[in-house]
This record gives sequence, C-alpha cells and structure tokens, in this order.
Amino acid sequence: MSRRRRRSTVRGLSRPAVQDYWSTSYNASASSSHHSLVTEDSSTFDDSADDDNGSLVIVNIPQKLSESPHVVRSESPVVIQESPVAPHAVQERSATHTRSVSTIRHSHSTHVHRKQVNLLPKSFTFAPSIPSWSAQVDVRKLCEHVILFTAAAITLVKFSLLPHEHWIVRELGTLTVVSALYMIATRPRCKLPQVVPHVEQGPRTRHVSPPPVKEESSQSLLWMTTPKDYRSDADDGVLTALLLGPITAASMLYATILTDISDGPYYPAGWLVDPPLYLSKSPHRLTPREALLNSRRSLVQFSTLCAFVLLTHLCTSNITTIRPKHDDPKDGERRMKRGLRSWAFVGYAISISAISVLFHVACDAMELAIWKDLSYFDVAVISSFYQFAVYVMIRLSHGGFTLGEVGLVGIGTTALFMEVINLTIAKIWPIATPYIKTTRYPTPLLIYQLSLVSGSISIGFMLSPLLVLSRHISKVPTHRLQRTSDKRHTKPVERETQRKALSISFFLFSLVIIFGLIGFWAQWCLGGKNPWIWILLWLTQGKTKWLRPAMLVYWAALGSFSVGAWGRQLSRSRRYHASNMAIHGTGIPPDPAFASSELPPAPSTPTMANGFAHVATDLLDAADRRVPTLSLNARRKSFHALAIFMFMPGIILDPAFTHFCLSAAFALFVFAEYIRYFALWPFGRILHIFLNEFIDSKDSGSAILSHFYLLTGFANSLWLEGPWRLLEFTGALSLGIGDAMASIIGRRRGRTRWMDGNPKTVEGTLAFLVSVLASNIVLRLVGVVEPFSLWRYTLVLGAGCLLEAVSNQNDNLTIPLFIWSMTVLSDVVR
Repeated sequence: MSRRRRRSTVRGLSRPAVQDYWSTSYNASASSSHHSLVTEDSSTFDDSADDDNGSLVIVNIPQKLSESPHVVRSESPVVIQESPVAPHAVQERSATHTRSVSTIRHSHSTHVHRKQVNLLPKSFTFAPSIPSWSAQVDVRKLCEHVILFTAAAITLVKFSLLPHEHWIVRELGTLTVVSALYMIATRPRCKLPQVVPHVEQGPRTRHVSPPPVKEESSQSLLWMTTPKDYRSDADDGVLTALLLGPITAASMLYATILTDISDGPYYPAGWLVDPPLYLSKSPHRLTPREALLNSRRSLVQFSTLCAFVLLTHLCTSNITTIRPKHDDPKDGERRMKRGLRSWAFVGYAISISAISVLFHVACDAMELAIWKDLSYFDVAVISSFYQFAVYVMIRLSHGGFTLGEVGLVGIGTTALFMEVINLTIAKIWPIATPYIKTTRYPTPLLIYQLSLVSGSISIGFMLSPLLVLSRHISKVPTHRLQRTSDKRHTKPVERETQRKALSISFFLFSLVIIFGLIGFWAQWCLGGKNPWIWILLWLTQGKTKWLRPAMLVYWAALGSFSVGAWGRQLSRSRRYHASNMAIHGTGIPPDPAFASSELPPAPSTPTMANGFAHVATDLLDAADRRVPTLSLNARRKSFHALAIFMFMPGIILDPAFTHFCLSAAFALFVFAEYIRYFALWPFGRILHIFLNEFIDSKDSGSAILSHFYLLTGFANSLWLEGPWRLLEFTGALSLGIGDAMASIIGRRRGRTRWMDGNPKTVEGTLAFLVSVLASNIVLRLVGVVEPFSLWRYTLVLGAGCLLEAVSNQNDNLTIPLFIWSMTVLSDVVR
C-alpha cells in the first residue's frame, strides 16, 4: 500500500478505531485534549480585566477542523497554527473569549468594554555612551529583580547584626553579587538604530526611516538542555532559582535563632505531636534545639551550594551554546542525539561534583569558612543529586517547568533526600554521629512525611521500566499495530493485554515496596514501633478522640462531592456539545476521547415502560443545559476555594494532623500523575481527560503540575515548621483568598494594568493585599494567631503582591515562600 493510500486509510478509520487510538495516545502534551478544537485563551492570566461578561455567543467551527481529529505532539512542545475560519466566526470570536467545550454561555450581565490604562511602560532602551553596554530593559523583569535583590539585602542586614552568623553574610553576599554580575553579563543586548540623514532628491526631500531596534534574546539554560525543554510562555526566572531558595533557608535559620533566644517551645500552640528524637548515646549530646540550629546552618550552606552549581551550569551553557547562523536563535538545539546528550550531562555533572569537593578541600586548607558545616560526603551527594533531579524533571516534563521553578523544586527535592540519608546514617552510627541533621525536628511527623513524599517518588524510579513500557505501548496507534502479517487482527488485543499486565504489575510491586521497604524503614526510625498501628492510635490522640476521624470524614466528603460534581457537569457539557454540533450540521464528529462507553447514554424520549424515570432524566438534562459554563480561570479558582474550605479548619483545629494529611495528599497526587502520565490501566485515560479541563498555558508540557503547586503552596507554610501560628496561614490565605480576590476584582473592576503586555492590574493587586491583611486581622481578633506588627506585615504583603504582579513564575509555588520568608526576616511577630 502506498504512503498516500495508507494515510487516507488512517483518516478513514471507523469510530471504534479512532476512539481506541485517542484513548491510548498519550504522546500529546498535557494540554492536548478537546481543547485543540475549542481553545480558551482567557485562562493565561489571573487578574486581567475580562471583556466578556457573559453574552450569549455561538461559535461556528469550520468544516476543515474535522479532517484531523487526532492531536499528537513531538518530543518538544510546538505551536500549532490555528486553522482558518469563516469571517463571521472570526468576528464573533474576537468579540468574546472562547470558553470551554460548551458552545453556549448564558448571560447574567451586559457586555461592557472598558478602556485599559498602563501604569508603566513595557520596556525602555538603556544606551549609555559605551556602545557595547546598550540594552533593552524589560520593566517587568526589572521590578522582579529589584524585589528579589531587596529581599537578599534584608537577609544580609539581619544576619550582619548577629555576632556568630557572619559567615552567612559572606556566602549569601557572594552569591548575590555573582548573580547580579551574571544578570548584567547575560542582559539582552539591542542594536541601536543608526541615524540616517535625509536624502536630497531634486526639489523633493525623502526621509529614510531608521531600522527598528532589534533585541538579542538570551535564555539561561542548564547544560545539555535547549529552550524547547522549558515552558515557552514565561521568562527563565533564573534569579528565582538562584536567590529564593537561599533566602528561604536563611529565614528558617533566623526563626530558629529567635526561638532559641526566647527559649520557647519546640512548636507553636496547638501542635499535638511527640517530642523530637535525639542521640542519647552520642558524646556530644546536643539538645533537639541545638541540633536543629546546626542543621539549619547546614541548610543555608546546602542551598548556596546548589545555587553555585546551577550558576556553573548556566555560565558553561551560555558560553558553549552553538547557534547556527541561519537558524532561529531560539532553536539553539545541539545536533546531538538525546542519549548522547544525557551521557554528556552525566559526565559534566560528575565533573562539577568533583570540582565542588576539591573547592571545599581548598577552603578548609586555607581556613575559609565556606560550607563549614558540610562534610565532603555531603558536598558530593548534594551536588550530584541536585543536578540529577533538575535534569530528570526537565527531561520528563517536556516544557512544563521554567528554570526558576525547576531550580526551586530541585532544592526542595534534594533537601528531602538528604534528610532521609542523614536519618539513616544517625540510626546506623548513633555514636559517631554528632546530631541528627534534619531541617525540621526529627519527630514521627517528619518520619511519616519522608516515608510518604520521598517514598512515592522513589517508587517511580524503582519501577520506571514498567512505567516507560506502559507509556510506550499506549503511544502506539492502533493502525500501526495491524500489519499485513496480522491476518487475525490480534495486535490491538495483545496491546491491551500488555497494558493491563504492566499496570497490575506496577500496583503489586508498589504495594510490596510500601509495606516492605518503606514500612520497615519507618518502623526502624520509630524505634521498633509498627507504623501502621502507630498511625491508627495517633488518630485518637487529638484534642478529642473524635476530632481527627471527623476531619477525615469531612475532607473525604467534600473532595468526593466536588470531584463528582465536576465530573458530571463536564461529561454532560461534552455530550451536549457533540449533540449541538450534530444538530447545527457542522460536520464535526464528537470528540473520540469522550465518546466512551463509560459515559451515560444520551437522553432519549420517554416511553410508557419507564416514562417516569426518563422524565426525571430529561428534567435534569434540561437543567444542565441551562447551567452557565464556567471559564477556565473560574474552574481553577474554584479549587483554590475548595482548598480553603478543606484545609483552613484543619490548620486552625489541628495543624500537626493537617501537616500529616497534606503529606499523604502529595503522595496520592504523585501516584495519580504516574497513572495519568504513563497511561496505566484502568484509570489513566479518565484522569487525563478530567485534569485537562483545568490546565492553562503553565501546563504546556507533558506533566500536569498545577495541582502539585497549589498543594505545595498550601502545605509549605506548615512543612517549614515556623515558630509562629501567623506563618501557618500564609499559603492558605495568599492562594485561597488573596489570589482568588485578585482574579475576581482584576477581571471585573480592573482598569489600570501594571505595564503594557502584563495582564495583572493594580486593582487586583490591591485586592490581594487588602483581603489577606483583613483575614489575618480577623484571625487575630478571634485569638487564632499571635499579635503582630500591622505596618510591618503590610509592607511584607505589599512586596509579595508586587512580586505576584510582575513575576511569570508559578505564583502558587513562589509567592507563599516569599511572604513566609519575609514575614520571619521582618520580625512581624515580636
């Protein structure tokens, strides 16, 4: 069969074949779903003014879109050019945002156009007398860098006033200066227009316009990665990767110093947890607070080590990046196979780790206090694992991270790994180990968190062959399995059998690892106590015996109701979308991803046999037709509100139990992403379809990370274990209330944008500030949080709101960390 005929045969597949191909084709990006037919461009921004207030709109989709219902992606994310549409469709779509799969939106308000005003320009040209120093300055990036450098300066000032912590000023100050020099050296240069005099042409004068200003784009890259490996709709965020992690580590150390000075309790009021472990047989006999103080000193050095390792990668990649003269500079992909690039990265990472160890040896020989609390073993393991973790996340996400996000997540992942290593070493050699080097108190709460979070990630690496095979089999289309030699057409059946076998094997081996390796490690760290029995007994050790079980029932009921309601609404929306298309004669077949036998059948005309049942079904279906379809931004913010209703009562009533449950939820999210990403039977397709309803441009890669960021943003305020109860509500209030209010007010009342090209509005930023501040004042009035300085906290929130307005990084991850750190360093609670 010729290639042309075979291609036409693929396009002419029957509906079951198309459905089977779609349901098992996981080679598409996380955003590849029915959104390829109806996109939602209003979801990129959080608090931009919404020009669409709900007018009734019917969008006609052209006939040409039905020719190619399949959506596949290459190894790197690409931009799919939009198909041409009819003029009347273009006019209608330009007047309003395109919403979800449903083509009809019901209006409750009138359509109002508001004029937008930009507070700041988008950029300006910095052109001193030195020609080589000309640069195109992005105002948004400039504001972000000023905020981060100011936070670093405040950190340096705080530690310069402490007599025994001047080494932090040297390490963090050196990192700040080197980061500033790197930003200046890699600034985007521009070619200034040449002044061209007017040309005399007889009696008439012709003015020659100067050529436009051209900017040379520069993106920071990890060694052996390309711009295609990162999220394309945001800047690299290199300063977030270099400074925000060390600033957070320094704030944790500062909080421990404040607690040590005041000789307060280990945890704030309301934490019901066992006392921390300590090495009673060690000759040093450090108290838990002294051990935590030394551990957090090493955490600061650990974070600066990771930053310098990343900076080495950036400098090397910037120097050695090969960009062909006639190619697009953004496509600076080395002409090297992926396997060779991976081996080249491994060799380079080993070299950087060896250089780090040699540098540490040289500093000790010269009596320089650089990484003084880290052993040579620590330096080697930290530098190696950090590079490995960052590279693996970049390669697996396929454009899901920016450099700033992956650098920050890499520091957190490496910190958890080092806590597991240090706990294990302390249990093996309790006499030779001076103290348990963990960044939080070594309580059973920490042991369970390491078992859940680190254990779930470790299961993915240990069972990676099964996962990779499952994804590979699921990516192969059905028509490629039916070869000429396969006369009985048994290949698809064998493929499904293999998928089921791989999925069952993964689940069985996961149970073996959980109840075997991870369970035995937790029991060993708990001093021989059975971890499963201990957690059952701990459920009854709250303020009352029924409080913690009641919280579990409340969370399960609320989560099940919300997921069930969203699933029902989305499935009916898709079904009526398909029926409306068939009625209006658009010629577009229903999306095969949703034409599944698992969905309930379409409503039919009631008969005499079961007329009452069908009448009730028709009434529900008619009500569903009239339910307004929420925009993507509204759907995403609804989960922010759901998180508030779920976790705020837990943080108020029992923060320790909420700490544990958030760790368990993170582990469940990791397993859910394994099932979706690697197409594990039988839930992979269902999760893929459901989560695609809530992704935006920040989930442009293969991995869907928004729910991880949201959960981590809520949980970090508890996981960092600060000394004040005010800190515990940072993530919940900033994301659940502040971010949601900024989106609502910015869209409905936003008039003034911060700058041209930035959708964030001044009104939305003020709503963020006022709502979070008012919420904390209410918590103070009811006695939940401690007395705090109102003007200091207002300044901290103002800086966090400005960073949220100008940063292109995922604010669910960065903003709670920034506000938490600056709240500690600003001495908001005295």
